[in-house]
Formats: sequence, structure tokens, C-alpha cells
Amino acid sequence: MSDPRALVESLLAAKLYLSPQIAGDKLYFVSNRTGHMSLFAMPLDGGETVQLVPEDLALPSPKIMGAESFSVLPGLGKILVTIDDHGDENYQPYFIPIEGGTPEPIWGDRFAGQQVL
Repeated sequence: MSDPRALVESLLAAKLYLSPQIAGDKLYFVSNRTGHMSLFAMPLDGGETVQLVPEDLALPSPKIMGAESFSVLPGLGKILVTIDDHGDENYQPYFIPIEGGTPEPIWGDRFAGQQVL
């Protein structure tokens, strides 16, 4: 029988890497590597992985939503992400710059407090 403490530690260390999308020379993906689901990008030829949304925001898990939580739109220079307001589960679509940054609601405050997606 293996050491149960080692098994628990390995389970706690497990990271998810979900919904990979390639756009241009980068791979975009959702991961819980920071402790909550967030959006990351890394060059296809290797290099540093960059978190694209502020650390205090969490994206919904595509596994829970049953759909993608982001879509890279290279022609617009933006990424469409789905975010709720600190866990209220009222998912709203936001744009972030393709290089990352602060999300902006695509409809302003028109649907604030409502679940759109």
C-alpha cells in the first residue's frame, strides 16, 4: 500500500489545463494553476506562460459550464471571456485585449445582475 499522505499531496498538486486554443503563435488555455480558473497564454515555441486576466477574477470551468469560457478573436485583437461577479453565477461576456488586461463588459451595464450565458 502506498503512503496516503503522498497520494493526498499528489492530488492537491494536480493542475487542470483545459480548452486549448491556438491563435497566431500562441496557445491559450484555462487552468487552475493559480488556485482558481484563469486564462493563460504561452508561445507555441516555448517560453513563459502569462496570466491574461487579473488575479482576483476567476473564469468558470468549461467542464461545469458545458461550454467554452473563452474564445480568441485575433481579427479584433481581443479575447471574449465569460466571467461572473465574484461567484454570483450571473455570467456575462467580456472582452480583454489579446495580450491580456482588464475585462470590459461587451454590453456595458445593460445586463448587470442578470445571467446572460
